[in-house]
Amino acid sequence: MIPRMRYEIPVDPIKVRGGEEWRRQLFGKQMRLEAIARSVNDLVRDERIHLTYYKAWEVRNYAERLIMEAIRYGDCHRPTMELADFYLK
Repeated sequence: MIPRMRYEIPVDPIKVRGGEEWRRQLFGKQMRLEAIARSVNDLVRDERIHLTYYKAWEVRNYAERLIMEAIRYGDCHRPTMELADFYLK
């Protein structure tokens, strides 16, 4: 059995204060979410990525939520698989 993860996932997204490059890429909520999805995909694929503290903290929240949903519901749950399809290209 997989032990229960003790990491609390915040409900509200944090405000990213990580520099001008991050802000220039993100012109809207969709662009920001796509940038986070690319980072989550890179994290899962490479097992390690280098980001600034604030960007990494936010990406970690999304990655932890994806892992928690996969543990809780498995691969037969349609909403979980849609979430995984979005974050993992």
